[in-house]
Amino acid sequence: MMRGLPLSVLVLGACAGDPTGGDPPPPSPPDGAEVFRTSCAACHGPDGAGTADAPQIQSPVAGYATFVVRQGRGIEMGYRTEMPAFGTDAISDDELAAAIAFLGAAPHPTTGMDLYLRYCGNCHGPTAQGGRVGEGIAREKRSEVFEKVREGHGGTNYGSRKKYMPSWTTAELSDADVTSIAAYLATLPKPPDDDDDDDDDDD
Repeated sequence: MMRGLPLSVLVLGACAGDPTGGDPPPPSPPDGAEVFRTSCAACHGPDGAGTADAPQIQSPVAGYATFVVRQGRGIEMGYRTEMPAFGTDAISDDELAAAIAFLGAAPHPTTGMDLYLRYCGNCHGPTAQGGRVGEGIAREKRSEVFEKVREGHGGTNYGSRKKYMPSWTTAELSDADVTSIAAYLATLPKPPDDDDDDDDDDD
């Protein structure tokens, strides 16, 4: 033993000098913004707000978004390119979850129109006349809007794209948000095949 040095100092020095001592530090969690930038932004825009090539995907429903990423998407919704499928070799589950969390952190819309476009427009069309699901919801009664938003349709049958609709909790879309969406829908023209003359709102 070296004279003049406490045993504890010698032990600590030996550990510090041993490159194999101790457990390696855990890997850093994926950076969702970086995953999105490298894998998605070229089509969906730098913040997921959409481009001429792909729709906006902010505030995604995690299960459905995961399905679309893993399965890909054909040419639809009026966009000119397909979306390829991304397997776990291209985007790991952790990376995908991080990218979805990044998109979910987008600023929450504050107007009825912007709320509609964020949460409804991709499926029902920009003016609620039917869109890709062929179901116009312009002039929909407020009670019906609330029912559909809270209950959804199709469970987790993500592959039935014209029948599946997610449900949203009050933490995701508050009652005030849904009321704003219904109020915006009331300002839009009726869908072409809507013959219901009862425009009165109800509670």
